[in-house]
Amino acid sequence: MDYINSVGDEDSVFKIMIATDIHLGVNEKNGIIGNDSFVTFEEILKISRDKEVDFILLGGDLFHENIPSTQCLHKCLSLLRKYTMGDKPITVSFDSNPEENFKHCDHKVVNYLDPNLNISIPVYSIHGNHDDPSGFGRMSALDILSTSGLINYFGKWTDLNNISLKPLLMSKGSSNLAIYGLSNIKDERLHRLFASNNVNFEATANHAKRFNILVLHQNRADRGAKRFIPEDFIPDFFDFVFWGHEHECRIEPEHNVKKGFVVVQPGSSVATSLCDGESVEKHVGILKIEGKKFELQQIKLKTVRPFVFETAKLADWNMKLPTNKTNEAVQDYVAKYIKNKMLPKAREQFTGHPDQPTLPLIRLRLEFTEEYEEFNTKRFSQSLSKYVANVDDAVLLKRDTSNTKRKRKANEYFDLLDEMNDSAIQETSVEDITEKLLDESVGSKKSLSMLLTRALTIGVKNFIDKGDKQALEDLVHHRIAVIKGKLKEESVSEDKIKESISSTMETTMQSKQKIEDDAVELLSSSHRSDRDTKTAIRGTITMNDDSDDDSSFGPLASSSQIASPPAKGRGSRGGRGARARGTTTTRARGRARGAANTSANMSMNISRYTRTIIDDIAPRSPNKKIKLSDNFVNDDDSD
Repeated sequence: MDYINSVGDEDSVFKIMIATDIHLGVNEKNGIIGNDSFVTFEEILKISRDKEVDFILLGGDLFHENIPSTQCLHKCLSLLRKYTMGDKPITVSFDSNPEENFKHCDHKVVNYLDPNLNISIPVYSIHGNHDDPSGFGRMSALDILSTSGLINYFGKWTDLNNISLKPLLMSKGSSNLAIYGLSNIKDERLHRLFASNNVNFEATANHAKRFNILVLHQNRADRGAKRFIPEDFIPDFFDFVFWGHEHECRIEPEHNVKKGFVVVQPGSSVATSLCDGESVEKHVGILKIEGKKFELQQIKLKTVRPFVFETAKLADWNMKLPTNKTNEAVQDYVAKYIKNKMLPKAREQFTGHPDQPTLPLIRLRLEFTEEYEEFNTKRFSQSLSKYVANVDDAVLLKRDTSNTKRKRKANEYFDLLDEMNDSAIQETSVEDITEKLLDESVGSKKSLSMLLTRALTIGVKNFIDKGDKQALEDLVHHRIAVIKGKLKEESVSEDKIKESISSTMETTMQSKQKIEDDAVELLSSSHRSDRDTKTAIRGTITMNDDSDDDSSFGPLASSSQIASPPAKGRGSRGGRGARARGTTTTRARGRARGAANTSANMSMNISRYTRTIIDDIAPRSPNKKIKLSDNFVNDDDSD
């Protein structure tokens, strides 16, 4: 890859602002840090205006939630209107067919060519895993921004089985550019699509002479079980790969020797979780392109709240603890460590920018060995309210279990959660946690047989992270409809129904991937919440009248009977960020426990659903009843 040493013809040099994972609205209800994401986003827009960039390219997760609050959406629209509209002439020619590039949009035109708009800095964006389309109509906040004319939304996938990417083609003077956008897709699914050659990058005219960019929003770090996208999957004709989703800032271009392209990972512009990767200095970049050469100007963001993360072990401090009031002595030492060691490091991050917050984020991850060393971290953190912004979780205690083995608690779900350290929870999606809980319970009384783990965790994720209150219910109805359809096709006799259902379940267990694909397809359908479709699905199910218990939800229960989802944090993705995606430890545990309880409730009701299937396929006669054991939901063939 060649780098620009000196600019020859200024009229042929692209100047592109690249930024990603801005997460507008993260923690917006927090009175201290709620405005941080908007302050930094405005700084990015100011830099773009002052540096006179040709356009802004965003790598996904502009919003922290796919259904942002009205206030969040209003602030975003206001900032975009303020900084991207104006009379500055645009010298970049848009050469591709907008009908193809923006076919999923209502207005299939690049905004600065719309005669009804006056755009001075175009913004192009893909969606991430936080602001992806979901729910009724498969819409996202980016669709709203696209309709308003303030953002050019591209790279939205509409076919889950075959991905065909058409690039945005642009030219400026003698330089030609092709930008391929791949919005977030579930990592395992995209991994399979790449492996089976079902991801197609359409070639362009003068392909070798264009500077080819890929912008994507996926796991880059190897998180196992094919839950990441290896760089080797990316075709070698690309010159520059702009990687979103990973929050750690790695703005320095990294050369892939095997493929020949350069990878740049700008990282998030605001800390969404209190983990080590988020404490790295935040940057954006201005990418200059001339012909097949490029230069990346790294720009440190000056409005980012200072953040210091450290890990320590109490055993390494060699404290002389008194026999009485040991707990208080530990707290005093921790307070001195934060004030004398960590706060000075935070002050070193002050940039002098008038909009930079002064209260820093502090996270001390402290490992202890003895119970008497443990203390109430929330109460302790509140004692630091004059010094830190995160007044609930400045300290994270983690038991050092390297030399001791903890006793298991009676509740297997909570025990599993306790065995996960809190930093891992923060960097793991709800989906991953739920799957772990269910996988650990295989063979127990809570194991599932009608609903597979992967399908259920997808539903739980959509229910909690995206507020899709019908996700679990629709998955159950869909699964029952499939089973009933197979039973009717086979014309199963009444005395063979249970045996046939068990056989169907066994076959299902051997095709887990298809069940997961079906679940994704169902929850991705733009019409699944349509009245007629719901009637068709629900019409196959009629609950028995022998249950008046409102404490558990049946197939026709309203969403209000299911616990409302708690506040959303960072997920992968985590993380990533989440896969997974960030929040405080307390919220992360709450979300995981809520997911576990939801899954347990679903499991306990499967027998009721099964009884419903039998009643519908072969109604009970007055003299003959089919006995169903509650253990049918487990892998137990006994009556």
